[in-house]
Amino acid sequence: MALFSTTINAPRVALAGLVAGLLVNLCDIATLIYMGSDPWPSVLRGDAISGSFALPLYRALASLVAGVFIAWLYVALRSAIGRGAGAGVVAALVTWVLAHLYAAATVATGESSWRSFAITAGGLLIGYVVGGIAASKVYDRAPGAARKPLMGRRR
Repeated sequence: MALFSTTINAPRVALAGLVAGLLVNLCDIATLIYMGSDPWPSVLRGDAISGSFALPLYRALASLVAGVFIAWLYVALRSAIGRGAGAGVVAALVTWVLAHLYAAATVATGESSWRSFAITAGGLLIGYVVGGIAASKVYDRAPGAARKPLMGRRR
């Protein structure tokens, strides 16, 4: 028995990854809006960081790439740790740690503050976990499977 899965359905990984990436983006935006009404601009001013027009595009693309990586890692890990949301969360946490090692290094070297790191990394942690759970659900869904009704029975 192999530790990692040897067959990966690339179109399903892409679909699951795009769904995960969109959810990461939505959580990131929600966190920044919640924090951004007043504290986020003051954090940036306190760090002497000026916003760039490219920053939202970069964050959106990076979140989509992270979503695809989460989905791919979920598929690779599920033969070793099982299918489902738990494996999706593990894939998301591994991806989050890898993605934020550099950001933590900028804090350690004084290029950024712990406060700005905590705000952005915290929002993305929530998004990554939500994205990992969604990726596991989307990838494992049988193609053409009938959707369950939200309430009651089908007629």
